[in-house]
Amino acid sequence: MNSTFRKNNDTLVGSDPKTGISLVSINERLSYLDAFATLRDRGLRLPPNSVYGKITMNAVAWNAELESVNGAWIDEICVYPARNDVLKQADVRDGNWLIRASEIPKEARDMHNIGLLIVPREFETERGSVIVHPESIRVLRPFMQYGYCEGRPEKHTGFPISASQLRLRLGRLLSDDILLYQKLVLIRRDTASVRPITRRSFVVNRETVVHQVDVAASVDRKHSVSFVREPLFGPTGNIKGSNGALQI
Repeated sequence: MNSTFRKNNDTLVGSDPKTGISLVSINERLSYLDAFATLRDRGLRLPPNSVYGKITMNAVAWNAELESVNGAWIDEICVYPARNDVLKQADVRDGNWLIRASEIPKEARDMHNIGLLIVPREFETERGSVIVHPESIRVLRPFMQYGYCEGRPEKHTGFPISASQLRLRLGRLLSDDILLYQKLVLIRRDTASVRPITRRSFVVNRETVVHQVDVAASVDRKHSVSFVREPLFGPTGNIKGSNGALQI
């Protein structure tokens, strides 16, 4: 482990064997805004949902202690209207969090089964409200209308594809007699939401690992904080940037 890990008390969680991209924990549990600010001060970001999911789901083969993973923050903010409603040309508010009407893409307005996946640029506090300023926005369509769905991860978002209800078979033995399956689930609220995403993994009946993507979690709860690090050496063997973080 290099000196950067030792200096900051960072711990390697897992890595993608195909790309060499790693997930690194800072060994702190913080609220979302504190996590965002702490990593920003280090020139880092929280992991995108798609990358976090790919690494942790691949890591199941060698890390069976998933019961201890009680929640981790994801970089993106998920925005969606109340069940069976639409995003109008108006601010979307969830408690004291909101996104301005001017930030909602035209193609997402007045459409059913819509959600937004937002990579935040910064947050502004104004009269007790936390205003999300996007760096980028991906329109999610179709976006589920009920509280729970499961399926295979979509490539760009890491969300389960609701049309697919198949369990994900890991296909590797963790012991001589145990074969684990994986299941990816998404949880939402019935009311309108402007909230960061959390991930949690746990084992059910010693045979199925459930990877839970929660887009309804409390923003004030404290969860694990991690970042994504690219491999130090590129494909040609040249040393990459000293930051090593995956910038999104």
